[in-house]
Amino acid sequence: MTDDTMLFNNKQIEKINSTIKHFPNNTQFSVAKVKGGEVNYYGVLKESDSLKVIDNKGSVFEIASVSKVITAAMLAQLVVNGKLSLTDKITDYLDINIKNDTGINFTQLANHTSGIPRLPPGMFWSSIFEGMKNPYKNYDEDSLLNYLKNQHKNKKTGSCSYSNLGVGLLGYLIGRICETDYETALQSLICQPLGLESTTTNRDKIKSQLIEGRDKKGKVTPYWDLNILAGAGGIYSNVVDLSKFILANFDNNNHALQLQHQPTHELHKTVKMGLGWHIFNSKGTGYKDWLWHNGATGGFCSEVLIDLEKHKGIVLLTNVSGKFIFKANKLQKLAFELMDDEE
Repeated sequence: MTDDTMLFNNKQIEKINSTIKHFPNNTQFSVAKVKGGEVNYYGVLKESDSLKVIDNKGSVFEIASVSKVITAAMLAQLVVNGKLSLTDKITDYLDINIKNDTGINFTQLANHTSGIPRLPPGMFWSSIFEGMKNPYKNYDEDSLLNYLKNQHKNKKTGSCSYSNLGVGLLGYLIGRICETDYETALQSLICQPLGLESTTTNRDKIKSQLIEGRDKKGKVTPYWDLNILAGAGGIYSNVVDLSKFILANFDNNNHALQLQHQPTHELHKTVKMGLGWHIFNSKGTGYKDWLWHNGATGGFCSEVLIDLEKHKGIVLLTNVSGKFIFKANKLQKLAFELMDDEE
């Protein structure tokens, strides 16, 4: 391990180590903290019921729904580039009509107010009985277009209801607008400009860095193939790249990322939705101007927090299943505590 470890204070290291003890053997935590333009890393592996400090800052994980923030950043960049407006109707960029459409726009896809359900119809039950370990694998472009043309019911438009399907659709539309696929658009709009060298939806590009996901018992479990819904959770990355992304959020000249910080929908008095981000905006919570998102797949969990006011942030990536709420809640609690403990 590099000397970066020493730049985490003892209280933070104790919190990380005490949390990973609740996880199965072969679990890794890869952590980055950003402060004052500097980034420091800490990695730990639970092996044979013991903890081992490791250098895993270059290791690549599924970042799951943290992908949604990056997809929204791609959208914001297209707005800044003059390719579209947030209030544009998405049907203007499709060759089909949407059943029961009430004029869904890009903001609604990015902040989960489109009325599109969380999952494609039938996926919950089919994942339980057929493909629980890789539920999105067979959901292709034809499936998505069939949903829009024939199955969309337009429930709860205007209210916030978290939607993997909606943000997956957003990623698909971004590819169409760029006249390419989602991966190519990701590289040209975000990764190349920010120098994100290990961020991709293509496992072949980072296979030498990619670690295995683990289930509840620490057994190897398949990676998730998000297919046409890659924008909702199909990105792989590491703490090095995500720290660069955090630092870019402090650059007032990055107009796309600044656009993401603007509230677009109020969840309640203390939390609003931006483009992809949850925004904590109440001094009463102690988290004024904090941006947050997390993610979970069958073998990985992720947490990203940014304090815009104090220019600091936390990235926490793990290779353990996010389908077990008890463990996922421990990771979220840890991420917030690491931010609170930063002096």
